[in-house]
Amino acid sequence: MLLEIEHRLRFRYDDYIHESHVELRMQPRSKRNQALLEWNLEVGPRTRPARWAEDWLGNIYHWFAIADWHDRIEVLCRSVVETSVPDQAASTCTDSLPVSGHGIREFEFLEFGGPILHTDALERVHREAGLADAGTIGEWVQRLSGHLKETFTYMPEVTRYDSTTEEVLTKRAGVCQDFAHLSIGLARLSGIPARYVNGYLHQSGRDEPAESHAWFELWSPSSGWLPYDATHHVDPGVHHVVVAYGRSYDDVPPNRGIYAGNASETLETEVYIRSLEARAHRAPLMRTDSMDLPLYPVIPTEVDRDHQHPRHGGAEDQQQQQQQ
Repeated sequence: MLLEIEHRLRFRYDDYIHESHVELRMQPRSKRNQALLEWNLEVGPRTRPARWAEDWLGNIYHWFAIADWHDRIEVLCRSVVETSVPDQAASTCTDSLPVSGHGIREFEFLEFGGPILHTDALERVHREAGLADAGTIGEWVQRLSGHLKETFTYMPEVTRYDSTTEEVLTKRAGVCQDFAHLSIGLARLSGIPARYVNGYLHQSGRDEPAESHAWFELWSPSSGWLPYDATHHVDPGVHHVVVAYGRSYDDVPPNRGIYAGNASETLETEVYIRSLEARAHRAPLMRTDSMDLPLYPVIPTEVDRDHQHPRHGGAEDQQQQQQQ
């Protein structure tokens, strides 16, 4: 499937700030069953072109900085991704439990930490779901999915971006990020390496804005990493687009950052995903551009704001608050 994704961030401040430093993890990965064909990143105010690097898990991240005074930041990412059906599904995997033969990297996904806590409540859910009695990875996934469907509710705005599994277990409700964290914690209790996936989900037939999505992957000795979407109780397919992998959300938020100033920040997010017709093969297109938003060499006053010449240039490094 050919998908076009448009992801926009609008940061607004109730006073002027400077020395903003922003880090973005919004570029879809190229991997088996997924190819990034186009990527365009626009940031404003105008600054040096955003730089990019690869983290310890092979995720691409971009960062940029704005040194002069400003009261807004905007980011627009456009990508075209081609997806195909995964070779193996987690819910039908016949690898036996417990999983053995981990590599060094897989052990990193067995440890608890950050928002994923090893608590009595998590162990209780593990027993209630009968996960210790599963004989294969596929059976484990089916038991997990059935228990989550019966006892947990998808409910926006009852948790935050920094909520822990303990809070989700108390409220028995949450969003995709919470379902992924809870599933990862239960997998690690079972001795199955599990990792967090930050990405997008295209829902066919929906014209309204989409949103970022999260699911998780389990390690299979025979097939490698196998994805499962615990929020929708499905094996991810051509509608799921992977952006980044991590031990939890803390490793791979779409955006984070810092700035100098006493202003409060608000963040607006828009995501649109459309399916496209097949296109002729051509080399991948990757580029970065700038938006012409105002910058000021000194902090403007109410009187001279409209008369002072905004500056179009300047830079350092920047980041912002996490997006839920």
